[in-house]
Amino acid sequence: MSLLADIKFIIIGGGGHARVVADILNLLGAEILGYVDNHQTDLPHHYLGQEDRCQHLENTHLAMGIGGATSTEIRRKISEKYPKQLFLPLIHPRAIIGEGVFLDYGVQVMAGAIIEANSKVGYGTIVNSGAIINHDCQIGEFCHIAPGANICGMCSVGDNAIIGPSAILGVGCTIEPDNIIRAGQICLHDGGKTKIINR
Repeated sequence: MSLLADIKFIIIGGGGHARVVADILNLLGAEILGYVDNHQTDLPHHYLGQEDRCQHLENTHLAMGIGGATSTEIRRKISEKYPKQLFLPLIHPRAIIGEGVFLDYGVQVMAGAIIEANSKVGYGTIVNSGAIINHDCQIGEFCHIAPGANICGMCSVGDNAIIGPSAILGVGCTIEPDNIIRAGQICLHDGGKTKIINR
């Protein structure tokens, strides 16, 4: 595919998440100029120096290569240094996006993820491999929907929240900002409240 042909990117970060982001960029036909990090890693792209190098480059988009498995704070702090328009949404060709879905700038949708009709995903959020967001959900900014997480219809997830691997949110659940639902936990909407039923 060549959806991003002739568009130049610099990846912020040089670790495991950066590798996945680089894979998506390659599949979409983008040109990767290199990556920035505090130190050189074994990422197979040109090392450009530390992150502040990005502030002096023109005609280049940015791709956030720092993950959010335990915290999304670093992603947010770095992203806020730059215009959000520099972070284009990145969608793996093998993700499924339903009708009426809104993806804000900086959203990353990984291989096998599904986002169903009329859902909204906020700025800088990761929808990781195999995660499912069902219809009419509202996902905030800088969330991490981890691999295999399943968010049922009409759920709301606040900014900076993390939904862990294989966690399940039942229909209509609300997760407040900055909360973490851990791997495998199940949340149900009951009596007007969202409850974790398997701590």
